[in-house]
Amino acid sequence: MSIRRFVAVAILLWLRLAVPPTAAAQRAIAPFVGREFDEVSDWIVFGGEARFTLAPSAWSINPRFTYHPIAGSKIIQLDANVVYDFKPASGPLTPYAGAGLGWTHVSGNAPSDSKAVANFLYGIRVHLTANSKVEPYVQSQYSFAKQFTNSYQLMAGFFFWM
Repeated sequence: MSIRRFVAVAILLWLRLAVPPTAAAQRAIAPFVGREFDEVSDWIVFGGEARFTLAPSAWSINPRFTYHPIAGSKIIQLDANVVYDFKPASGPLTPYAGAGLGWTHVSGNAPSDSKAVANFLYGIRVHLTANSKVEPYVQSQYSFAKQFTNSYQLMAGFFFWM
């Protein structure tokens, strides 16, 4: 994926923010912290994501930013995922799964490099109360690119619904 194409997708997602939601549509932001399993010593990752439901369906758009500090370097990843909520008939848990594309950039002591990546993710949101605007979640994401580092991350955070 070229940088121009990625910027175009980011602009479209930003425009989606500017459109007033329908009665059933929801928006959320979600900071997270997690673990990168492909790194032994520099394992922490953190970032944020958003969720825009495509009402009245169970589908949503999920842009995401991840920052992974490494000794003398850093990895930044921007993703655009599509997520499906498996809405159970009852209970406090909502499992979800999704896939998407992203852009990863490595810079620092090593030569800089950027690649397009593909993502697969799954997770579980916990509904604390019936009308809770805050939902903790746990999510796992696997990102891969040809001839580049692949990453498996497990993270936890909170969705803040608006």
